[in-house]
Amino acid sequence: MKFFFDRNWSPHLAAAIRELCRSERHEVIYLDERFPKTYPDVEWIGTLAKEGSWSIVTMDRLRKNAAEREALRSTGILTFIFTGQWSHLKEWDKAAALVRWWPSIMNVSSAVASGAFEVPVKFSGKGKLDQIKL
Repeated sequence: MKFFFDRNWSPHLAAAIRELCRSERHEVIYLDERFPKTYPDVEWIGTLAKEGSWSIVTMDRLRKNAAEREALRSTGILTFIFTGQWSHLKEWDKAAALVRWWPSIMNVSSAVASGAFEVPVKFSGKGKLDQIKL
């Protein structure tokens, strides 16, 4: 599996998940490691979709960016959209919550090829992620 962290995440959290996934041979990349800062979102989304097997990890709610939402919808690339509450967490709390959710994210990534899933801050039950419409 391949996971792509959008720029609204800390590169340090992406690197931490990369290290945690190393034994499972999952690829984890942070946006700036692959594309220049000026590269438009719709373009890197299209590039990843053409390559296949990528899952995007983002805190972007996509309410103001219709072009990005349409790119995700039209390509069908698997996307994990973290709720707005994540942006208010302190870095250590965000790291702890992300690690708690990560097995559920990997499970969905291995079972589903496309679509968007919302990731809340609060982990409940068995960590079921709800699919959402873009």
